[in-house]
Amino acid sequence: MRYVRMALCVGLCILAAVLLVSCWHCEHTYGEWVEVQAPTCLQKGGRRRSCTKCGVSETEPLDALGHMFLWVTDREPTEDHSGSKHEECVRCAFVRQANVHIPPLGHTHTVVDVSAKAPTCTEAGHEAYVFCTSCYRYFTDITCTTEVERDALTSAPLGHSFTDYKPNGDATEEQDGTKTAVCDREGCNETETVTDSGSILLPSYTVTFYGFDGVSVISRVTVRKGDDAVPPVLTGSDALNFLGWQGSYTDVTEDCSVYAIRETRANVFILSSATASEGEVTLTLSVRGDVMLCGAELRLLFDSSFLTLVRIEAVDASVMAYVPTDDIVRLNVVDDENRTSAFDLLTVTFRVSDAMQGATTVYVVCDNCILWQPGTGTELSSAERCTVNATVYIPSREQ
Repeated sequence: MRYVRMALCVGLCILAAVLLVSCWHCEHTYGEWVEVQAPTCLQKGGRRRSCTKCGVSETEPLDALGHMFLWVTDREPTEDHSGSKHEECVRCAFVRQANVHIPPLGHTHTVVDVSAKAPTCTEAGHEAYVFCTSCYRYFTDITCTTEVERDALTSAPLGHSFTDYKPNGDATEEQDGTKTAVCDREGCNETETVTDSGSILLPSYTVTFYGFDGVSVISRVTVRKGDDAVPPVLTGSDALNFLGWQGSYTDVTEDCSVYAIRETRANVFILSSATASEGEVTLTLSVRGDVMLCGAELRLLFDSSFLTLVRIEAVDASVMAYVPTDDIVRLNVVDDENRTSAFDLLTVTFRVSDAMQGATTVYVVCDNCILWQPGTGTELSSAERCTVNATVYIPSREQ
């Protein structure tokens, strides 16, 4: 046994010597490193590679990795409550810090800026506000520092406003009618119809307006009890001589008749002649023989729709006519003696419109006549009105 061991040792020594001699002369070509012991967080490891020619190998240590810590959340924090975490090695699960406090997150508002809205008749309005879509709270400013209740921002609907009611004209003598109003508020066309209290129709009466003769009817007017009738407007010579109406036509309570009253005044001036030719008509005005005067002023009134004043001329040599305006004539009489017969004062010539041809009645009114007494020159009478008229045949200008 002893000799066996000795022989084994000698063999190994010879083998080592052979290998040493061979390696001494080998140009090593090493292969890839092979990890023979993995390093840990705290302990080193090792690796080895071998020569591909002679098989000799070499080793080298690998450094310890050391801990790699990450934070692990144990309880998530909320806006109102804190959480917790610990620091743990991802390789070996070694815990370095445990139960570390995580503060509450606090709230980050997600805001919507809402513009103000005016209330309408049927819809509520509101002031401008900021609304958080995550916490569902309302604020008055974009920084969400002043919270407000939703109801404090809201204004109630205005409701309709009906004031300008107009009758619908459906009242009868048996019952009141209705009236309708459109809402006064801008943009609202809602209507309301209510009973028009007191609109029940009163009994109606007829007011008949008669002419100067008391027989011919000028117009008939139907009015409700207590209302006033509107009298007709007279035209032509009737209008020139009209003084007023006889009979009441206001506050009517029964059927009634009203009569036209003719103005009766002594004519100072009279028409002595009337001629017409080629679209013109000439009237000669005279003064009554029992009038003593030294001067007069009169205004001529005529229908200017078909008469145009052309000229006014004095006829009597003792009369001087002065025309300051188109319709006023001033007369001066040279002698002071009272005339016992009528004498011509002046002629008035009118141009007649083409529409007025054939037999036509021409009316001329001498209005606001003022006469002066001879010698003293004082006013003798005033407000005299007379109407002169003549029916003349007016030929056309082509005849």
